[in-house]
Amino acid sequence: MAKSTGNVVNPFFSIDRFGVDTMRYYLAHDGRNSQDADYSNESIIERYKKGLQGGLGNLTSRILRGKGWSVRNAVKLARGGLLGPWKGEHQEQYDLLESTPRLFAGKMNNLNVSGATQAVMSTVYAVCDVLTSSGKSMIDSISRLMYTCNGRNPGTL
Repeated sequence: MAKSTGNVVNPFFSIDRFGVDTMRYYLAHDGRNSQDADYSNESIIERYKKGLQGGLGNLTSRILRGKGWSVRNAVKLARGGLLGPWKGEHQEQYDLLESTPRLFAGKMNNLNVSGATQAVMSTVYAVCDVLTSSGKSMIDSISRLMYTCNGRNPGTL
């Protein structure tokens, strides 16, 4: 594609086809300020399925539709000291949750929207993995996750 040859993508057609939010996400994730970026309909579809459906959609569904999980119970468990600290196999994900805001801010301060978006999505995928592997302890994992994202370590309440 090149403007000089006239074979460019009409952004309005892309928005009509994929929707505004999908295009925003795609451009934030794959777009670049300082260099050319690849563009294809297949890439948009792939990014949508992996990032928005499989990543954010999966995470949102697990948290909001968690069987037996509620905000009220999570607060009671955390305040009662019944959750305990993050430990063992999930410590890496906890560290990632703790470091993501600083990483995101650094990328955004450098006007690296793509890098910031990719940092957030890496965290989303890691959290989804924790919730998938948690099995019966999924309720505790979601509770820890929500408190960690809120800036609190459930083991220190």
